[in-house]
Amino acid sequence: MRKIFLTVILFVFCALGFAAETVELVLSADKVEQYGVAEYSVKFSGTVKNPFWDAGLYSSWEAPSGKQLYAEGFFDGEGFYSLRFAALEQGTYKYKLTFKAGELEKTIEGSLESSAGTLPGFLRVSKENCFRFATDNGEAFYPLGIQTCNAHVG
Repeated sequence: MRKIFLTVILFVFCALGFAAETVELVLSADKVEQYGVAEYSVKFSGTVKNPFWDAGLYSSWEAPSGKQLYAEGFFDGEGFYSLRFAALEQGTYKYKLTFKAGELEKTIEGSLESSAGTLPGFLRVSKENCFRFATDNGEAFYPLGIQTCNAHVG
């Protein structure tokens, strides 16, 4: 009877995530060009009931201009949680990454250097003409097919 009781207790502890858990952070780079993407991954060796809801990777960023930014990661399969961040400004970003899984919480702080590059930026509705698209650097974007950016104009 005692052996069955200990087995059940051990199973409950493992099912609730009390087994030995490790969190390992993997950085893609500490430097990117402006509009480039830096990827951060966490390898979590523990178990949670639902990896999409019961664990997560969260980040807060301070841009070179002082603006505060926040981004959440996603479950990437096989114990990995990933987060991608695109630097919109040139300069040094300060970040704080936090991984949470149940009672476990691990935080790491660091910086990301963004320098001038050749990437045009994100695609947006043009500031000069709301019926057209443009990239962040102001270049016009001419897609093939019908442009739907004027759907909001009523």
